[in-house]
Amino acid sequence: MVPMDAPPGPYGVERLGQDAIALLDGLGIERASVCGLSVGGLVALWLAIHRPGRIERAIFANTAARIGSVEGWSARIEAVQSGGMAAICDAVVARFLSAAFRERQPDRAEEISAMPLATPPEGYIGACAALRDADLRNLVSTIEARSLVIGGELDEATPPAQAEDLHAEIVPSELMVIPGVAHLSNLEAPDLFNRRVLELLTGRSSH
Repeated sequence: MVPMDAPPGPYGVERLGQDAIALLDGLGIERASVCGLSVGGLVALWLAIHRPGRIERAIFANTAARIGSVEGWSARIEAVQSGGMAAICDAVVARFLSAAFRERQPDRAEEISAMPLATPPEGYIGACAALRDADLRNLVSTIEARSLVIGGELDEATPPAQAEDLHAEIVPSELMVIPGVAHLSNLEAPDLFNRRVLELLTGRSSH
C-alpha cells in the first residue's frame, strides 16, 4: 500500500469542501456531480449547500448532517493521540463492515483493516475534528441538487434513521436503504450501489 500523507490539522468541513472546489478549479470543471460516503458525504452536503452552482447531482451515502457526537469524536482523538491508529482499528473496522461480510469475504475484510493502520494519525485526528465540529442540520433543507441518499440497514455510524432524515429534508432526493450492509455499503453491495448511482447520474432512475 502506498504511504499516505496529510497536512497538519485540525480540519473543518469547510476546508475539505474548499479543497474539492480547488480540485475542480484546477481541472477546469465548472459543474460536477458528486458522490461522497461517510465524511465524504458530509463534504458533498457542504458543497451542495454552499456551492450549489458547482453541483449538478449528488449522492450522499452512509452519511448525515451531523455524524456522531462531540464526546465520541473527542474520545476517538484522544485514543489515537495516546495509542496510535492501532488503538481504534478493530472498532472502526467492526463498524465499517457487517459481521456477515467479514465472515464471507475475510481477505477483503483484511484489506479494509489495513487501511486505518496505513492512515497518518495526524490526518485521522484532523478528520475526526472536522466530524466533531460539523453540524449542517439547519442547512440541508436548502439543497436543490437532484440527490440520492443511500443508507445501510446495519450501519451503526450513520443509522438508517439519519438517511431517512436527510431524505425528508432534501426535497429533490431519492432514498435507498440497502438491507444487510453496514457503513461501507459500496463495498458490501457494489452492484446495487453502483446501479442506483448511475441511474441518478444518467437520469434513468424510475424509483
